[in-house]
Amino acid sequence: MTYLQSLEIYDPVSGGTTLLAAKMQRGRCGHTAHLLQDGRVMIVAGYCGNSKCPQVAMDDIYDPATDKVTPLAHGADYTYLNAAATLLDGRVLVIGAPRTSIRSRS
Repeated sequence: MTYLQSLEIYDPVSGGTTLLAAKMQRGRCGHTAHLLQDGRVMIVAGYCGNSKCPQVAMDDIYDPATDKVTPLAHGADYTYLNAAATLLDGRVLVIGAPRTSIRSRS
């Protein structure tokens, strides 16, 4: 499996995507993205797919105004295959499995 760091913007008018110069801090899968009230996008958790991946959480904030990604301090256990929702006050609630529940397939 390939774990990509790339980001793309989808244009519903054209039905196409545009590859961005900015990249997530690590290639991963199983992450989610959430539009914040200020127009930035929070990219939450995921799995990088190998034993060389640090045992740390991976969250990023993408700012479309600057086309830059900033790593975000993760306040809880590493989550994979998460679900998240933006609350009315702008906070993002994340629910997911801890890294210890991930099993590799052989």
